[in-house]
Amino acid sequence: DMSCLMHLQGIIDRQSFPLQTIHIAEILNKTETLCR
Repeated sequence: DMSCLMHLQGIIDRQSFPLQTIHIAEILNKTETLCR
């Protein structure tokens, strides 16, 4: 759910953690592109 990821990213940003949230579909899409 993108709203959940946006909420988590907001918390991460406020705490100044060097992390980025990403949806599993984006990871799978990148993996599929690399395997072709």
